[in-house]
Amino acid sequence: MPHLVNYAARLRIGGVGTVAVLGSINMDLVVRVRELPRPGDTVLGDRLLTIQGGKGGNQAVAAARLGASVRMVGRVGADSFGPSLISGLRDDGIDTSGVVVDESEPSGAALIVVDTSGENVIAVAPGANSKVGGDDVARLRAGLGARDVVVMQLEIPLETVLSAIDVAHAAGARVLLNAAPSGALAGRAMRLRARSRNTNRAAPR
Repeated sequence: MPHLVNYAARLRIGGVGTVAVLGSINMDLVVRVRELPRPGDTVLGDRLLTIQGGKGGNQAVAAARLGASVRMVGRVGADSFGPSLISGLRDDGIDTSGVVVDESEPSGAALIVVDTSGENVIAVAPGANSKVGGDDVARLRAGLGARDVVVMQLEIPLETVLSAIDVAHAAGARVLLNAAPSGALAGRAMRLRARSRNTNRAAPR
């Protein structure tokens, strides 16, 4: 029988405190088709699937399912998707007290078309994710400790990510960044690299 890794125990042994995810929360709208449409084409697909996602939300769910204590910091819109996105995170045991309902923007959404070979085309409407900023970083800071891990991606404003790296550095927390979508880094990668390097030096071993 193959050896099965007890990831929950591994997280505990590793001395990890809370996994604090700062990032995007999207509703994924997925259609499966035989072939991806070319410019100007209309193709018929299968039924529309609505799936809770966003790179940040996915990171939070993955960590929670591996046994970590997880809190999510981010934004959803005051629309029909918002309550569903929050309840989906809660269903996985994630602390959503740091998720704000933004009255000025709709929830983030990803429009995904997938063909039978698995190739896909994705367009993302950031919505409330584009408003993740200083107030959200302040919520991240609250209770952040040296044993915690701050997890992020680039579906929120880069300035917010840079600020959160500084906050994690000051608290002695570790940072895990999925640098995607990479287009957000254009011309600014060195600033991000310098902050990450400083944070790694400060991280407990």
